[in-house]
Amino acid sequence: MNETGKQFTRAASSTSGRAKNQIPIISYQSKVVAIKPSLTKTDLPPSIQLRKAAFRCSAKKAMLLLFSVAVLLAEGLTAQETKLIASDGGVSDQFGKSVAISGNTAIVGANQATVGPNRQGAAYIYIQSGGTWTLQQKISAADGALGDNFGWSVDIQGDTAVVGARAAGNFGDGAVYVFTRTGTVWTMQQKIIASDSTDLSWFGSAVAISTNTIIVGSPGADVMGTQGASKGAAYIYTRSTNIWTEAQKIFASDFAASRRFGSSVAISGSTIVVGESPISGAVLGAAYVFTSIGTTWTQQQEITASDGTIGDGFSWSLAINGDTAIIGALSANNLGAAYVLTRSGTIWSEQQKLIPSDGATNNGFGSSISISGNAAIIGAFAEGSAYIFMSTGTNWTQQQKLIPSDGATNGWPYDEFGNSVGISGITAIVGALLAGVGNNMNQGVAYIFQPPSLSIGITDMTVVLSWPTNFAGFTLEVSTNLNANFWSVVSPAPAVSGANNVVTNANTGPTLFYRLHK
Repeated sequence: MNETGKQFTRAASSTSGRAKNQIPIISYQSKVVAIKPSLTKTDLPPSIQLRKAAFRCSAKKAMLLLFSVAVLLAEGLTAQETKLIASDGGVSDQFGKSVAISGNTAIVGANQATVGPNRQGAAYIYIQSGGTWTLQQKISAADGALGDNFGWSVDIQGDTAVVGARAAGNFGDGAVYVFTRTGTVWTMQQKIIASDSTDLSWFGSAVAISTNTIIVGSPGADVMGTQGASKGAAYIYTRSTNIWTEAQKIFASDFAASRRFGSSVAISGSTIVVGESPISGAVLGAAYVFTSIGTTWTQQQEITASDGTIGDGFSWSLAINGDTAIIGALSANNLGAAYVLTRSGTIWSEQQKLIPSDGATNNGFGSSISISGNAAIIGAFAEGSAYIFMSTGTNWTQQQKLIPSDGATNGWPYDEFGNSVGISGITAIVGALLAGVGNNMNQGVAYIFQPPSLSIGITDMTVVLSWPTNFAGFTLEVSTNLNANFWSVVSPAPAVSGANNVVTNANTGPTLFYRLHK
């Protein structure tokens, strides 16, 4: 369940002591959800998805709101766009080269940003409060040097951020920096380098974190004594008592020169997926799944596209969540594609091939991917767009195409909007590393797309609804009949309480359906 669902689970629990009936929840395509005690599928239009839940509340006065990711991102009417710009940015910083998001914290890499006298790269961490995103801290390597490319890759989970500096050290050895947050301050926890580091390893080209495990891609790494052959490897690090230790170096079972294994990495629990980007166009791309038993990681399966062709870029990007992985092939059929794979037992099978509904030649669809629960975002950097897909059961469908609202003012579609993407719960982030800012060409920007957070409180007599005041232009509407699709503005008008709009209504009468509409 996404974080919004968890929020309303807690809201419902306050009435559970008086409950006698389990209450089903529905999500409607117009961003609506309501509950009534005897709800069945026959009560609903065909476009409504009935979902099971264990909510309990008064059988006569049941009324809840739940906004799922599918509902919030489906039509583009409720997602508020926030543009992130580095206040100290300059020409060619490439802010947005990499992005990641975890809950209310986002990180943006600017691999050419200037720190002191050096264009060594930096990363910017933003936090969200009440629907507003603000810079919490700019971070950089204390030992950084010109050309390190700090911020080439980033990932974040909770209070830990990981930043790759793929050119740090001597001749592209590379390094990774781990930062942790205490209160509101981020400090460097550790600098990581490969135990067998060599020139042109490009260690830190890709990074991913899951709790106390980090995976680092090193597409130029030496494998079996073949330095400089670009076979590639990935390194696994584990944290114990705030110390990160190299646990294992992994590489493809069929490793070969110029495959650049480690160009993309992803991790979910005890499963890692590693991609490659072959230098030569004469080979098929592949992705490799590794799983751990105890402290040992072994290759579980090599994955290729069922309709793969040479040079399709399969595994250029990838993401994983539990038993679902999505692998990008940005040049497939000259359009780009993403492949959904699912695991049953120990076997991964291709479930679906995703392509955009308006796909165009050479748009780079599949250049970046992120997944959270049943939502995924896929970038198409060459076109300057990103697409939201949602899964229902075993089927993934396109919900929305994202493009920046102000794109024409900063170079869109040539700003490479979609070069990097991230999603967490109901919030998405997209990087545009070549966007212009004022007179600064290629400074780069990032965009956050976030639905308003609607909260509810219920008593026997009243229902209290609230949402942040900074989500301007949204109106709370109510209906007694979804089939009629008739909505009226809720009365009374919302009152402002702190940073929220608040509406209090009587919890009586027929079943009511609420929505925020813009």
